[in-house]
Amino acid sequence: MSRDHELKKRNIFDKNNYIRRANTQNHWVDFFYKKMSKFVDAFGEEFNIVIYWHDKETISYYSIPYSYMKSILVEDNLDNRRRWVFSIYKGDILHLHKGGITCNIKTFLKTSTDVNFDPIINLESSEEGKRKLKLHKILERDKSFINKIKREYYDSNNEMPCQICGFSFRGRYGELGVGYIEAHHTIPLSELDEATKTKKEDIIFVCANCHRMLHRRIPVIPDDYLRSKLI
Repeated sequence: MSRDHELKKRNIFDKNNYIRRANTQNHWVDFFYKKMSKFVDAFGEEFNIVIYWHDKETISYYSIPYSYMKSILVEDNLDNRRRWVFSIYKGDILHLHKGGITCNIKTFLKTSTDVNFDPIINLESSEEGKRKLKLHKILERDKSFINKIKREYYDSNNEMPCQICGFSFRGRYGELGVGYIEAHHTIPLSELDEATKTKKEDIIFVCANCHRMLHRRIPVIPDDYLRSKLI
C-alpha cells in the first residue's frame, strides 16, 4: 500500500494543523505524543499547533508553528499518559506543566468577534477549518435574516419552545428568557459552498443543550435522530 493511500485511508493527515480546544476557565490544553508523532511523520516541521477557546461569541486561538515549539515537545517532557500538558498565562505565555518550561506565544494570538464559531467545530484541518470559519462568517453576517425568522417564530408562539425537546427559556427564566432561542443550521457546512443562501427551512430553533448535542458528532446529528433519543 502506498504512503499516500495509507494517509488517505487514515484520513488524519489530509490537512496540517494539530488542533485542540483549551479549557475555557483556566486555559489548559494537552497534546498527545502518538498523534504529534504522526503529524511530524506526515509533514516534517510544516504544520501548526493550534489552541483555541470560546468566550460567548468570540473565539481566541493561537496558530503556532511546530518548529517554534519542537524543542519543548520531547519525550522527557511527557506526563504519565504520554501527553504534553500546557496552561496559558495572561494570553501570551505557554507553560508546560512538567518541568516548568515556558515560551512566549503572544505573537501567534488571533481573535474573531464577528462570528459565532461553533464550539464543536473541532478544527483538525487547516483548509477545512478555514472553510468552515469562512462559511460561518457568511451565514452569521446575515443576522437580519435570522432575526426575521426568530421574530416570526416568536409571533407564532411567544414561548419559543425548543423544536427538539420543547424547553422554553421564557417558561424557565421568565422575562429574562423572553425572545431567546438559538438558531441551528440543519445542513452541515461541509455540504455548502460560499454562494449558498440560507433558507428558512434550513433553520430550526433549539435550546442550548440540544444545540450542543446536535453538534456532538461530525457531521452534525440529524434533528429527527436527536428527537428520537429523548427519554
